[in-house]
Amino acid sequence: MKKNIEGAQGAAVYPAAQQMLIHQGKVLKDETTLEENQVAENSFVVIMLSKVMLMLILMIGLFLCSYV
Repeated sequence: MKKNIEGAQGAAVYPAAQQMLIHQGKVLKDETTLEENQVAENSFVVIMLSKVMLMLILMIGLFLCSYV
């Protein structure tokens, strides 16, 4: 589902690696399916982006740039 969201909305806006999907107050695990989490068609799923991952990517990029 994360890749579908990324494809529809764009990787710059909703990168799959930073998405957290929440259904009925429960964070869905990447290795489980929507069916396993009992997410019915037309259910409401919240998408949150993890800024921690973005900050880590930026820090690694700055670190690598300092060696060039």
